[in-house]
Amino acid sequence: MAETLGSSNQSQVVDLQANAGNIYTPAYAIYEKGQAAKVALFNYISDSTGAHDVTANISVSGSTPSSVQVK
Repeated sequence: MAETLGSSNQSQVVDLQANAGNIYTPAYAIYEKGQAAKVALFNYISDSTGAHDVTANISVSGSTPSSVQVK
């Protein structure tokens, strides 16, 4: 988390309420000086069958959506 926030001491963190606020796959936007800078994604899904991968679609206004697979 320290690396995500950085050393500027001006980071702002916003809960994105990803997946309808699912507690197992939270996502946070990190802003620096009022500008979106990073996204932190967490995957707390635990499944002994190995079916625990999550695909995240991230869209920023004015850009092309990107997909990231979180394991």
